[in-house]
Amino acid sequence: MTDRFEELFADLRAETLPTVRPPGAATLRRAARRRQAALSSISAVVAVLMIAGLIGIVVRPGGGQSSFNQEAPEPEHYSQAVLAEKVAGFLNAGEEAMRSGKTFTYIGPEMVTSRHELLGGTYEMPVTCFGSGDVAVAVHTTAVGKSPISTTYDHPCVTQKLTTETLLTVPQPSGMVSVEVTGVGVEPGEAAFGYLLQLSQDDRIRYQKAAESVLPKQWHTMQSTFLDGADGAQLPVRPVEQVITVACVGFGSLTLTVGPVDENETFADRIDVPCTLTSPAKWELRYTPPGKSLRTTITPDRTAIGRSAAAVSIAEAG
Repeated sequence: MTDRFEELFADLRAETLPTVRPPGAATLRRAARRRQAALSSISAVVAVLMIAGLIGIVVRPGGGQSSFNQEAPEPEHYSQAVLAEKVAGFLNAGEEAMRSGKTFTYIGPEMVTSRHELLGGTYEMPVTCFGSGDVAVAVHTTAVGKSPISTTYDHPCVTQKLTTETLLTVPQPSGMVSVEVTGVGVEPGEAAFGYLLQLSQDDRIRYQKAAESVLPKQWHTMQSTFLDGADGAQLPVRPVEQVITVACVGFGSLTLTVGPVDENETFADRIDVPCTLTSPAKWELRYTPPGKSLRTTITPDRTAIGRSAAAVSIAEAG
């Protein structure tokens, strides 16, 4: 019986040992090659997905890792009305005033150029950009017969108020200023750029004095102004014929209206006056006010705004 059991256990060991004993070296090498091939395939798939931007690996503050989509958020798009309002607000300027001076630009990848013929003098030039991305700015100042003086810089486009101010010198008696604006990483609707060209107070007064010097030496009332917009005055006079003389130094033209102070009185007279830089002329009209004062209104055209000065004198006829 014992021999019979020994034979049975011997047969059992012969059948089971190959499945429970460690495999030989050749078998281990084959298994290792299969695992390595599988890992290589997984790594290749992960690499392709990462390159495609479908997954990303980040380290959490605690040291762990997580996967997420790394695509950058799309820049916000704005209507032209919103862009214009934001830029005007950043510069503390009226939207219409900016447009009249061609100092407002919707930004895109193409370069936009604005040109301004300006009175000679020193200008403050605040600039701003609302939105996203950046803008490359180039400013060229050119006098007749001379090489341009150029300044280039980059300005960020942001949604919070940010204004940069530079000084610009325009040669006498006048010069051309070109402003080139190019969006960097900006598409239409994502940003807008604006700037102002503001002549210094000393230069404004100098041009007002130049206009005053053209007027007659004898007068009893005079007003002068730099033409940022319409300007009116109420002046004391006697109810006799008055000679009103006006002169304008700069660009464009103006309209002088003379009438009674009482707005219910409809009668008024007017004269159109050209503005010139060299040898400005004086222009006259005669008016008899119905009372002891009269009203004058100087209205510049679009070309004269910010680029001309005017003076008006009043004297009795005879």
